[in-house]
Amino acid sequence: MEGIVLSQLHGSQSYVNLRMQRERFMKINVFKNRHRSSWQRSVRSAANDNTPFIWDDAAGLHANENFPLNHLQHCTNDYLGKKKRLGKDEVERRLVEYVQLSAENDRADIAIAACGHKLSRASLRRLLTGDLFVTQPGNVINILPFLIAIVTANRVNPDAIDNLEAEKAKAIYAAAMMPHGLEGYWGRYVHELMKILIDGLPMHLLVYPYIMTRIRQTCTSLALHLQQLRDEGQFLRAYSSSQ
Repeated sequence: MEGIVLSQLHGSQSYVNLRMQRERFMKINVFKNRHRSSWQRSVRSAANDNTPFIWDDAAGLHANENFPLNHLQHCTNDYLGKKKRLGKDEVERRLVEYVQLSAENDRADIAIAACGHKLSRASLRRLLTGDLFVTQPGNVINILPFLIAIVTANRVNPDAIDNLEAEKAKAIYAAAMMPHGLEGYWGRYVHELMKILIDGLPMHLLVYPYIMTRIRQTCTSLALHLQQLRDEGQFLRAYSSSQ
C-alpha cells in the first residue's frame, strides 16, 4: 500500500513539475511575442499611414520627406538589440515573416523601410520575387506597390537592389501613371514600355519578367483596339491611336 501511495505521489509531483514547466514556457513565449508586437506597433504608429515614396506629375516617383525612415529603422534596431541571443537565421526568419504579414495589409513598403537594412541581399530579393504583390483571382502582380517596394528596398539596402533597378522601376511606374482613356493611350503606353526595354533592361532585374509580359499584353490590347476602329470605319482615330 505504501509503495502505491509513493508511486501516486511521485506521479502527481511529475505532473505538477510538467505543468509548471509548461506555464513558464508559455510566459516566456508571451514575453517574446510582446516584444515583437511592441516593435511592430511602434513601426506602424511611427509610419502613420505615410508611404516611403509618393507620386506627382512634376517630380515623378520620389522620396516622401515626411516619411520617418530613420525612426522606423531605429525601432527595428532597438528590437534586435534586445534579441542579441537570436541566431542570424532566426533574425532573418522573423524579419521575413514581418514583411510577409505586412504585405497582407498592403504595407510591405513600410516593413521593408523598417527592416530591409537588416535583411540579407538574398532574402530581400526573394521576398520581392515571391507572391507578396500577387492579387487573386488572376494571379496578377499588383504593380504599383511592387515598384514602390523595389525603390524602397534600394533606398535602405542598395546592395540588394541597385540604382539601375530602382531607376527602371521608377520609369515603369511613370508609364503606369499615364492617364487612361485618352485617345492614343495604348500606343503611347507601348512606346514608353519599349523605350525602357530598348534603353537597356538586363534580364536579372526583378522588373524584367513583368515588363516583357506587360508589353505582350499591351500590344494585344492595342491590336484589338485598332481592329475595332477599323471595323467601325474610324480610320483617323485608328491612325492617331497607333502614334
